[in-house]
Amino acid sequence: MNVRRRIIWLDSDLTPVQARSVLAYEIAQYEQGPTPSDSCMARAAQKAAEEWAALMLIPSEVFVGAWAFCLDLAAMAAMCDVDLPTFRARIRAASDADQDAAILAIAQTRISSA
Repeated sequence: MNVRRRIIWLDSDLTPVQARSVLAYEIAQYEQGPTPSDSCMARAAQKAAEEWAALMLIPSEVFVGAWAFCLDLAAMAAMCDVDLPTFRARIRAASDADQDAAILAIAQTRISSA
């Protein structure tokens, strides 16, 4: 990323899903500003950027729907049109309401399939 010129380069070997996830993460990092020099703070800033990107890419309804219809994280990520690391970041960033809705969706799916 070239911050002065506001240019983000993406590797041409990325799949469209990977490119979408990487671009959202790079935008999040840009929005945060310079990376802290302290390694602990830098890691926290990286996690915050990952979670911000995941929240921007995966709306609550889609996130909850993935829990209702998929059996594994890779399938959930694919349903949300993101890569697995981005879906994992979305799990970390889930609000209490998102968590409650996901648990309810899982329970309703199990009840209806029984």
